[in-house]
Amino acid sequence: MTVEHPEPQQSDDDEYGTFAVTSVAISKDGSMNGTNDDDDDMSIHGDSVRSDASSSFGRYNWRLFLPETKNFTNLCRWFVVGGASKAKLPDEDVLANLKSLAQCIKILREYTEIFGIPEEGGPKDQQFVLREVFRDLYLGGAPVWALESVMQKAAEGLTGDPNVNWFLMPRRAYMSGVSLGGTHMFKCERGFAMQRMDRMEKVATRLASFASNTKGFNNVPARLPRSNELLRAQQRASMSDLVPPERANKKKLARQVLGLASKAEGLFFFINKERDINAETRRNEDDFWIVSEKEKEVFSRLACLEAMAKIDILDKKPMDNYKNWIVAVCRIFASAGAAGFWFGGSWHDMWIAGFLAFVVASIGVLPVLTNSERILIETVASFLVGLTAGLVSLQWPNDTCYTAIALAGVLDILQGFRVVYAVIEIMSRNAVCGGANLLEGMLFTGLIAYFLQFGQYVANSIMEVEASTTFSTCTNGINEYWFLLLVPLAAVSWSILFTPKYKSLGGMIFHGLLGFGFNFGLTKAGVQGDVNSFASAAIVTFSAGMISRFTGRQAVGNSVAGLYVLLPGAYLVQSMSIGSGSVDGSFFVDIIKKSIVIGMGSWSGTILCSPALLGTTVGILHQQVSSPLNTLTRGASIAMKRKGKKPRHTRVRSEMSDVNNTLLYF
Repeated sequence: MTVEHPEPQQSDDDEYGTFAVTSVAISKDGSMNGTNDDDDDMSIHGDSVRSDASSSFGRYNWRLFLPETKNFTNLCRWFVVGGASKAKLPDEDVLANLKSLAQCIKILREYTEIFGIPEEGGPKDQQFVLREVFRDLYLGGAPVWALESVMQKAAEGLTGDPNVNWFLMPRRAYMSGVSLGGTHMFKCERGFAMQRMDRMEKVATRLASFASNTKGFNNVPARLPRSNELLRAQQRASMSDLVPPERANKKKLARQVLGLASKAEGLFFFINKERDINAETRRNEDDFWIVSEKEKEVFSRLACLEAMAKIDILDKKPMDNYKNWIVAVCRIFASAGAAGFWFGGSWHDMWIAGFLAFVVASIGVLPVLTNSERILIETVASFLVGLTAGLVSLQWPNDTCYTAIALAGVLDILQGFRVVYAVIEIMSRNAVCGGANLLEGMLFTGLIAYFLQFGQYVANSIMEVEASTTFSTCTNGINEYWFLLLVPLAAVSWSILFTPKYKSLGGMIFHGLLGFGFNFGLTKAGVQGDVNSFASAAIVTFSAGMISRFTGRQAVGNSVAGLYVLLPGAYLVQSMSIGSGSVDGSFFVDIIKKSIVIGMGSWSGTILCSPALLGTTVGILHQQVSSPLNTLTRGASIAMKRKGKKPRHTRVRSEMSDVNNTLLYF
């Protein structure tokens, strides 16, 4: 992905290069003590913005969101739901945030007076930023039930408008707001490109911090500042020396404004929340705390320029790549392992299934194919897998098993995973996206299933045996002691297929082992069928939610790696037909039923400990970002009046990235 605009030039005195603020030391009581402001860097030359690829958003401190009253009921509620509705920002943090905010307003006015409104960063650029942030998060697998509230908060931090609305569909998204100049539709694609989500999450978190009183998406309830505290903060900010215009450093002022607004109380958080500032206080303060429309516009454009610069850096920065031969080997081992420990196949079955999976995947990523052609080719490939598995199993019936070869061979293109994800979306009340994905997954699954059946039927005809399309249980499987080697090897393989960052592989592998181990243990204990699948899925998402809650990282990678190990079990069915080939649809019905059961289990585990999705601890049952001032006395609101700005298109993003190389179980 590239942004089409001239390359920014860096001057000799451009010593500022970091995009985000440096780490914020958080004490045990939850207070945040900022480090040197000079680390909050963004360099500007002329009207261009440059930022370094590195970014730090401070240590995630889950204690900051704990309920103020730590009784058993409140702690249990926080553990399940998340959020910070029962928390309270300490008084020392309120005062520190107020001082930083006063300094931010003072420097913002200084910048506005000297340099005026930047030419770039207007509505068109803001549309571009929000569009690209959404696309990469959605392509990376960001859950729909979290994405809408995340984007709404990021849009508020970018534009200052808390009323930017989003309407999400499977391959289209709409954003609407007065600050954006109306309603805009753009295309998007679903996938699991984990690294794209991880990288773009930093941009979204930075934008959201401008509209919250933390360095992320969530607001922590805090008391209103008193009049004397406002006055002292104003006086302290006013005591700092003004920089003469001839000595003013444009880039340094800009980075200080954005750094202060991010690590303390966001400027738009202050503006958009009702503050109890009475007439006497305003008179004494000479309207210091009233931010003008021009100053809001300057801040919004600086935030937009910084975000565009970061997107440029992300586009040019190489990801953690996996060599093609490594991915090919992982595809073989993932399918071979599934054939062995899920479908009861022999060693012969495992290697034949691995080879067929590699062939199917290679066909699916041919660069000469369009998306529609790729779907057609995959259905044809499923026919070839059914034909090959049928011929092999009929030629060597004592050494091979059709079920293990066929089902493991098409593991990458079966749509069970899509059905699972769609079920979670529907149960989280996102019926449009969830319903469309569920229906598409069901239909495509049926298509592949019947092409497998047709391939087996042709194989029977070639070998001149009685026509039969039966999936029977394999009886010549490998010794279960080999599972100790195969399961970890397969877990590594399917985790790599999601192309995550190298440092994320450990957690994903662990959850893959957890999912299989729990499922295998329940099987040995006599718990079979849907109850087993439900419980195994629930324990995976529950564990991923716990790790996410206490680390602040998204739980998508760990969840999908753990759920992936459960999906092959959904395809182990007894028969696709009865008698001489009359279709009864049992394969189709069973795969959908098991996928729905796994989806319900996944949803149940998530609501037992909702993860910190995309940096926010809002629970899955809470569809809107909670207000930090719900329980506070409402005072006089600071009105926001917008001047009509004529849109200028200053950045044009290239066409949407090719998503065919990502794992699209969709």
